[in-house]
Amino acid sequence: MKKLQYIIYAILLLIIIGLVAYDYYPDQTLDQNTITRATLLFIGTLLSIVKTATRSNREVSNKKATYSKAYPEFIGNAFSHSPKLEKVFYNAIDDYNQDRSASGIKKLEKLRPQCHNTDDIYAVNIFEALCYEDLLLYRNSIELYQAAMQIRPLSTLASNMGICYSRLGMIDDALACYHQAIQLDAKNEYPLNNLAQLYIQEGKYDEA
Repeated sequence: MKKLQYIIYAILLLIIIGLVAYDYYPDQTLDQNTITRATLLFIGTLLSIVKTATRSNREVSNKKATYSKAYPEFIGNAFSHSPKLEKVFYNAIDDYNQDRSASGIKKLEKLRPQCHNTDDIYAVNIFEALCYEDLLLYRNSIELYQAAMQIRPLSTLASNMGICYSRLGMIDDALACYHQAIQLDAKNEYPLNNLAQLYIQEGKYDEA
């Protein structure tokens, strides 16, 4: 959408220049009214460009403030070395949160070759896994969760992986993930709840 806006602004600037040139070339003079209108239009277009750019930067700042607080363990310092890449990264997270997971995956895949450190790779793996999970592509999610766990084991990731195994009917693997999640953080209520639900599903009420 913003690219389209910038294209429109560029076309407007070309039109303004064209109008001035059209008025100038027949007799090599410019009418004062033409100069005034062209100047006002030119300034107005430039101000619109600045406003659009400022709004875009503000939106990215808001997303960063929101999502870095919501997912501190996942994000860390991911892409803090590049404002341009950081913008794409937070837009990808926003896609996931706005149920546009397919779009989020595309952005994250474009970021993957540009990862400079483990924080970058870790965050891309996790959010891509979350997007695939949202799209019910659980095997893709499991592969990415496993890659993230090799970098930095996290209770929440093990629990999420357990959910994916459970949805695929791979109960033993799901149980192993939930137990691993509890070992990593005994105070994390989510794997405890997921484990209890799985035991109920299997008819193991005493364990539940």
